[in-house]
Amino acid sequence: MSLMRTSLALGSLLAPLCAQVTEIPAMTTVSTRVDVDALPVGPTNLDALRGAGSPYTAQIANLVLSPNVAVQGFYNFNVGGGEGLARDATTGALSVVAPLSFFNAFDATIDLQVPGIEFGCSVGDWSGGLVIEFRRRSDNSLVAQINSSQFATVAPKFFQTTAFFDRVVIKADSETGNWVLTEFHIPANEPWVSFGTGCAGTVGIPIMTAVTAPSLGDPFNLSINNMPTAGGVYIMTLGTSVTIDSQLGVLPIDLGPLGAPGCPILSSVDSTFFQLQTAGTATFTLPVPSLVGLLGQRFTNQAFVSDAANALGFVASNAGIGTIQP
Repeated sequence: MSLMRTSLALGSLLAPLCAQVTEIPAMTTVSTRVDVDALPVGPTNLDALRGAGSPYTAQIANLVLSPNVAVQGFYNFNVGGGEGLARDATTGALSVVAPLSFFNAFDATIDLQVPGIEFGCSVGDWSGGLVIEFRRRSDNSLVAQINSSQFATVAPKFFQTTAFFDRVVIKADSETGNWVLTEFHIPANEPWVSFGTGCAGTVGIPIMTAVTAPSLGDPFNLSINNMPTAGGVYIMTLGTSVTIDSQLGVLPIDLGPLGAPGCPILSSVDSTFFQLQTAGTATFTLPVPSLVGLLGQRFTNQAFVSDAANALGFVASNAGIGTIQP
């Protein structure tokens, strides 16, 4: 495959998408939890918030709490969530406040260093819902928006979009609402993460693993094993979503109706690359252009291997989510 075609395929990740967003029970992608209880009460900053991430450093590019029209709040509801991130009641500065403390009302904007499709948060001093906007930092374009269910307990709520975002704007669903942010969950900066399980062929389930990290200007290599030792073809897909395909619908999709029961399509299919394999193993190489606009962008891939194990003649591998590194 030519470098030009690869550039176009990866460049498509930057194109605006019409996305949907839903509440989900928990984060399903690699993420970092920022628990405000990990910080001392008082003024705080971005470095402290990044360091409060667990199990990975929180990849926060910026966090702004903007004043809104709501009156000053007193943190006396959902106090079981512990300390909260808010605007200081006197100075308006970014601060950690303890339960039974005053704070200035705000809307929050969290800019992420790593694009993602999932976000989670819990709040204190508010039992209503939140309006959460998922945006792109490059032009502030809206990817998706949701009015959440009510935050009647201290438990966090989690949200999943069908396209990548790297900015989250959070507001109360009433302009008079005030709240504190007690924890939030954001994407982690892992170069490539496997997810899902494929289906067995004549020699087992094809396994796809990363050999190198996807980095600007360098080839990104994936190894595919457990394919028929007599050789054959496989199809590598490149996509932008793990929840929906614009042509196929909601993911995952079982290929049973086409003759491959139990074989799933796990990620969207935006580009396909037909390759040959010999002796049951192959290395797929995807050149990553030196385009600054691709830095931090996420993509998905999955392999479909020719195999006589079913009527379709193909079986599926696991899938993966990659993040383009410097």
